[in-house]
Amino acid sequence: MTIAPPQGSEQAETTNKGIPIEVLIKEARQRSRRRRLGTGLSVAIIVAGVWVLASSSGHSAKPLTPVLGIDEGKSAAALAPICLTRDLRLESEGTVVGAGSWATLFLLTNISGAACSLTGYPKISLVTTSGVDRKLRIITGHTFKGGFGGGIASNRQLPTSTLRAQKVQASFWIEGTDESFTDSSGVTQKCSTAAMVLVRPPRSTRALRFATKNKSPLIYCGGFVRVLPMLPGASGTYPPTPLSTYFGHRSSQS
Repeated sequence: MTIAPPQGSEQAETTNKGIPIEVLIKEARQRSRRRRLGTGLSVAIIVAGVWVLASSSGHSAKPLTPVLGIDEGKSAAALAPICLTRDLRLESEGTVVGAGSWATLFLLTNISGAACSLTGYPKISLVTTSGVDRKLRIITGHTFKGGFGGGIASNRQLPTSTLRAQKVQASFWIEGTDESFTDSSGVTQKCSTAAMVLVRPPRSTRALRFATKNKSPLIYCGGFVRVLPMLPGASGTYPPTPLSTYFGHRSSQS
């Protein structure tokens, strides 16, 4: 026998906690819509952020622009392999003297058949009649206050010199004093004469040799010399400057 509920007394289905199921279904649907809206908003924010970063990077990136064989920045080193000793020829452009000091400009020319690059400071040794000066102190710096003006501003990153085959040069200065002096402790600093300059490029184990001429020996006092970085071009200065800045106007035969 089937018993039907009395008319007018039918009630909505409820959970065991007395909450109508229709109410729960309605709340579940609302939560689902909120989750979908939240997810969509998050995706929109992420996409917008990526777009902004990409746009910013595109405007701020500065492509490397070779000028006279110059590529500034560390990434430029990847444009050409590092120059080895066998790839280079060492020569002197000349010496500037004054007020008991001197500065010699050295040139490095790529004599190989392919481009190579140089960045940083050369390793310097001086050879006297007694052999290599093992006590020589090397002072490095972007530039030196009171020097002859070569080098690069101290707040700038050292550029990479890209030496094209048989053409573009890199250059650097060595500075010193050729007069004996008394230091702050009262000790008189003696002078030495270098018959040869040894220059080892960065990451090279062999040195290039430059023999000083008898008419212009390299005299250094105090047991030290100052070395500026290798820089693009032939002036030992960055940005490059005409050689007349240091040596005045002279004929091409001098």
